[in-house]
Amino acid sequence: MTLLDNVGEPLLVNGMRQPPGARRSASPNCCGWSGCGPSSCTAFRMPSAAASASASASPARSRPIPACVVADEPVSALDVSVQAQVLNLLLDLQSRLRLTFIFVAHDLSVVRHICDRVAVMYVGQLVELAPTEARLRAPAPSLYRGADARRPGTRSARCRASDTILKGEVPSPAAPPSGCYFHPRCRFAEDRCRREPPQLREVSPDHFARCHFAEQLSPLQGA
Repeated sequence: MTLLDNVGEPLLVNGMRQPPGARRSASPNCCGWSGCGPSSCTAFRMPSAAASASASASPARSRPIPACVVADEPVSALDVSVQAQVLNLLLDLQSRLRLTFIFVAHDLSVVRHICDRVAVMYVGQLVELAPTEARLRAPAPSLYRGADARRPGTRSARCRASDTILKGEVPSPAAPPSGCYFHPRCRFAEDRCRREPPQLREVSPDHFARCHFAEQLSPLQGA
């Protein structure tokens, strides 16, 4: 399958039946959006090249123009230099086509680069939701600090590695712990955490967290 075929296929998948040749005439426009020249449109993807596969798939996901694009780890297998190219491409498409991205990632440096808001998940639950910069400056308790500690350059100077490395294993979603799902790994857990599931609530303006004691566990405590 050529890059041109790959980009044009979503037109058929989404039921956009067009006159003969119309799909092929529309596809080069999409290739242009991705920065590919006319000569690249007839090139075949290299199955063994993760960078080529991810970069060539990006324009395909953006045609026909959707309201929302789910990008699940789109750059995790790429070299840093190629990551930057693909992320800048996504930002350009977002601005040009007014797209909304749901961007799934574990690398907080990538999240900071592309996301306006960040949501933290744990054992299938949404446990924190906040604007990206606010969340990275002042994350809620232990679980979310532990996520920061796994990535270089994301911890504040006051948050030491010994405070943030999480102990234990992630529980099975099929048999989660009682109360707060995170309590077996939280050094601040109390009896209430073991008995009562916390609700996702606003703990500061536009910052939501699923923790009984989020207000008390300030960032200065290394929570």
